[in-house]
Amino acid sequence: MTRSIPYKYLPNFFATLISFVFLTNINAQSLDKKAMKKLPIYTLEQAMKLPSDEVIRLTLKKSNLTELPQEVYKFKNLRYLDVSSNQLKEIPLELANLPQLQYLDFSDNLLTEVPKEIGKFDSLTVLMLNHNDIVTLPTEIGALKTLTELHLWGTAIVSFPSSIVLLKETLKEIDLRYVPLTRSEHKKLKKILPLTKIGYSLKCNCDF
Repeated sequence: MTRSIPYKYLPNFFATLISFVFLTNINAQSLDKKAMKKLPIYTLEQAMKLPSDEVIRLTLKKSNLTELPQEVYKFKNLRYLDVSSNQLKEIPLELANLPQLQYLDFSDNLLTEVPKEIGKFDSLTVLMLNHNDIVTLPTEIGALKTLTELHLWGTAIVSFPSSIVLLKETLKEIDLRYVPLTRSEHKKLKKILPLTKIGYSLKCNCDF
């Protein structure tokens, strides 16, 4: 004999059911920008009060961080992580253990390089590295088959690895404004990425 759920428990039951269905759908597909923006974004303090699988978007922006808190790695459903405007000197390799991570913003930090392990960030679609002292990118950047946007505004990039050509079908945008890339490098990049929108500063003093 099947027992019915008491009326007083129905609101909680349906809330749990809706949450389960929602998270199941989220986990089953990649989210585009519009879908991502509709999801709530939490601070770490707020996120720690929630079930870890409900945290999809997390911001630690302007938190005076010199390293990422270990608590970040417990959110296995994390799709969006903004750690911009801190004092971070490296991209932690542990972030590759967040299998759903699509959007990663390390802008305005103290990075001097991008680790070769970036190639293990299998789900990454948007990578923002604006205003860091990065001179080049590792060969492994070509392994990011889902990457659609690469933001390098105000970095010190002077060249790209030849492996960037592996992204010619998927990479939609590269932001190179205020980057000391030579005009010849711009032309070379445009030739190997003909479908990619490449932003750069017209007043760039880059003929050297």
